[in-house]
Amino acid sequence: MLISDIIFQSGEFYGQSSKPSVISQYGPLIAAVTAIALFYAKIWYDRREDKTQKERDENNALSYFVILLESAIKFSEKQAECYGDYSKRLIEKPLEYELLEVVVGGDLDRILTKLDHERILRAYIRRFGNDKKRILKFQTIFSRLDLISQTCEAVKKTPEKHSTKLTERLTRYIDLADEKVLNRCSSLADTIRKSDARHLNNPFYLALSSIIKKYIDNGPKLPAITYLQEGFILPLAQTLDKNFRNHEQAMQILIDCGKAIWLYNDTVNMSKAYAEEMQNDQNSLKKAIGELKESSADLF
Repeated sequence: MLISDIIFQSGEFYGQSSKPSVISQYGPLIAAVTAIALFYAKIWYDRREDKTQKERDENNALSYFVILLESAIKFSEKQAECYGDYSKRLIEKPLEYELLEVVVGGDLDRILTKLDHERILRAYIRRFGNDKKRILKFQTIFSRLDLISQTCEAVKKTPEKHSTKLTERLTRYIDLADEKVLNRCSSLADTIRKSDARHLNNPFYLALSSIIKKYIDNGPKLPAITYLQEGFILPLAQTLDKNFRNHEQAMQILIDCGKAIWLYNDTVNMSKAYAEEMQNDQNSLKKAIGELKESSADLF
């Protein structure tokens, strides 16, 4: 046997072995583990990115909410001022039609109906914590916003109702004071003048004609209905009650004067009561705004 054959067969000088290498034995396993690790790392990264994006979205929602909240507070304060102004004007002129200024408050409605409150809450908790007092503050913000919205919606409908009642009462008053009393007195005075040659010596005729003449000559220095009441009905009632208690026609007129006076005063009282209601609405609104500002102060 040649020496070369011996060397070739033994393989000692060629580093040959009958066992497989580490790479060939564990390579597939390492590749599989690496693939799994990369897969889960990708999931973790995606989830972290999703969470980060979600938090960014929630923080943006909170920031937007704060912008709208500031606007809603300003709107509410302006509306409260309008309630106060309306009440004052109504007290000063209870028989006139006053317009209530309604401030457009789209941001308030947008907060309550358009925003995702849960997203805002999560961002709020992340910023301020979730202890009971803090959660109560958050709840107070929305409960006061809701109260403000309900108050404004309810009050907005009341001027029309008041105007309807006022119109009905004033129509009744004019029918009674102008159509029934004034026209009746004018017709009666004219009848006496034409039928009684000595009418200038008739105290009842002289009283009626004098009151009617003053009412016509002086003209309405006050609003028409107020002037009708103060310039004609009251002087007439006082004169008839003082000087003609035993005069049948005078007493019939006096009864109608009494009805007109009562209706006038009751209408004035109705308007003033409504003005007080409006004042109460203003106070309620201001209180809700104050509580809203207090509970949301940390956001600004």
